[in-house]
Amino acid sequence: MAKPKVFVFAPADPTGNAHKMLEDAGCELILGKANWDTPQGNNEDEMAKMAAGCDALMGTSIRSSPITQKILQASKNLRIVAKFTIGVDDVDVDAATEMGILVTHGPTESNWGGVAEGTITNMLTLWGMKMIGYDPYVPDSKFQQFGVERVKDLSTLLKQSDVVTLHVVLTKETRHMINAETLAMMKKTAILVNTSRGYCVDEKALIDALQNNKIAGATLDVFENEPIAADSPFRKMDDRVLISPHMVSSNYGSGLKTGLLWGTQSVIAALKGEVSPYVYNTEVIDQWKSRFGGKSIL
Repeated sequence: MAKPKVFVFAPADPTGNAHKMLEDAGCELILGKANWDTPQGNNEDEMAKMAAGCDALMGTSIRSSPITQKILQASKNLRIVAKFTIGVDDVDVDAATEMGILVTHGPTESNWGGVAEGTITNMLTLWGMKMIGYDPYVPDSKFQQFGVERVKDLSTLLKQSDVVTLHVVLTKETRHMINAETLAMMKKTAILVNTSRGYCVDEKALIDALQNNKIAGATLDVFENEPIAADSPFRKMDDRVLISPHMVSSNYGSGLKTGLLWGTQSVIAALKGEVSPYVYNTEVIDQWKSRFGGKSIL
C-alpha cells in the first residue's frame, strides 16, 4: 500500500519531532516554503501541484497563498486540513465543508500569553483600568473569575470603553465588526487595539476615524493584507498609531508547540479514519464519516 501523503504547506517544527511522528506513522511528507515567521510561501498554482494526490494538508498561517478551493480540489482523497493556529481564516472552510473535508485548528495556542502581554503593554503605553467585556459565547463564571464586568451587547461596550481590544477569530460574524457605524459609537478619546485578525476591522473606516479625530488612537498588530503596504496611511500617522507586524505573540519562549502537536495528532487521527476533537467545521463530521470513517490508510 502506498504511503499516505501529507503536504505541510507552512512548517512550524524546528525540532522535527512532529515530522518524525508522521514519518514513523508511515507518512510521506511534502514541505512548502513558508514557515511560522515568514508566511510568504508558494503561490496557489504551485501549492495545488504539491497538494495533488495528498491525503492531508497541515501548517501554520500562510498569508500569500491561502488554502483555496483550487488547492482543496487538487486531491480527491483529501481528508483534512489541519491548522496549528487558532485562526482558520486562510482556509476556504466553506469549500472544505462542501467537499466533506475536515478543518481542524489549535483552539488554545501556546502563544496566547504573548498576545495578552502585548495587548496590555499597548494599552499601558497609550495609558492606564476597569475592565468591561462582551462575548455572547463566554459564561458568566469566566467574567467573574477574572474580575470583568459583563455588558449586555457590543454597542454598550463601545460607548463606555476608553480602550477597545479585540480577541476574536475571524468568522462571517466578526468580519468588519469594527466599521464606520461601530467606530462612531466610540468615545472621541477612545483607543482601539487589534491583536486578533486584520479583517475584523474595516481599515478604510478606521483610517477615516483617525484622520478626522473620531477616536484618539489605535494599536494594530494585524492588517487586512499582510505585510502592511509601504504606502499604507497607517505608516504616515503620528504617535496616535502603534503598528507591529503580526508578531505581538512572539515573546520569549512562545511558539506553536501545542498547536503543532494538536495539528499532527489531528492528521494522524484522520488518516486512521477517526475524527479529531479539534474540528472547526463540525457540521461536516457526518459527511466525513460516511466517506472516511473507520477507513485507515496508515
